[in-house]
Amino acid sequence: MNLQIGACAPFTQAEFIHSIGAKSIESGFATYAQMSEEDFERELTALLATPLRCVSMNGMIPGGYSLYGDDKQTEEVCAFVRRGMERAAKVGCKSICFGSGGARSIPDGMSREQASERLAAITARFCAIAAEYGIKIAIEPLFSKATNFIHTLADAYDIIRRLPECDNLGINVDMFHMCDANEDFSELIKYKDYVFNVHLSEPGSLRFPHTGSEHEQTYVRFFTALKQAGYEGNVSIEALTDDFCADVTDGIAYLNSLAAAI
Repeated sequence: MNLQIGACAPFTQAEFIHSIGAKSIESGFATYAQMSEEDFERELTALLATPLRCVSMNGMIPGGYSLYGDDKQTEEVCAFVRRGMERAAKVGCKSICFGSGGARSIPDGMSREQASERLAAITARFCAIAAEYGIKIAIEPLFSKATNFIHTLADAYDIIRRLPECDNLGINVDMFHMCDANEDFSELIKYKDYVFNVHLSEPGSLRFPHTGSEHEQTYVRFFTALKQAGYEGNVSIEALTDDFCADVTDGIAYLNSLAAAI
């Protein structure tokens, strides 16, 4: 099975994770959007010195922005997204993960249907901006501890179906969140045309995948479903760690070995 397995890390780690067999790097959209020009150029130089490219970015909207605000707040968040897209294009980014659980949580007093309509409207604005740079946006279902809105692939698709004009809008699938929601991996096949990017980590703990994991069969079933869905794109380890270098080295090797056997 041909998956492009990489890890979430800053550009300054690109040389290292390339050396251990990673195929990609995924970094924080908001982090780089807010970075000074000098710091961004320094980190961009570190990335471009390697064969890796930042094919996806996560952390799209910081919690301080409102996705359900007035016209002024809407223009502010759209201006932020444009700044980030300009930089994302420079690093070769193909898709932006739209998780942002805090920003998209439904405010008190707003119904789910109202929130869906409002989120769809601002997502359409984001997609139009992203399209100018040849970038896609991927809504990420998150577990209930992170947000009160959009927990499953079906939830994400409910926003997508409202925006048929946005052909650059899809889903960022995260195995951890699918497991937390007891979501069947067959949903990957159902929504295969909308899977733009994939995250994974150890179910239940958000730690790095590792050799001898008790969840090995879960990874195998997940990768098998991805294969049945025809997905051969980026898979980023997005996980907690106390020792990044050791954990990412083992995690990349472990997942590559599992994928190669499917």
